[in-house]
Amino acid sequence: MIIRTWEEHLMKLYRGFDVMSMKVMLSIMRLKKI
Repeated sequence: MIIRTWEEHLMKLYRGFDVMSMKVMLSIMRLKKI
């Protein structure tokens, strides 16, 4: 049960990091266009 909750927590952190990286990539693309 503890391992399962850890996996869920890691997945949430990974999703948050993925969203952040996507935002960073989009901002870099916008800067390159300008």
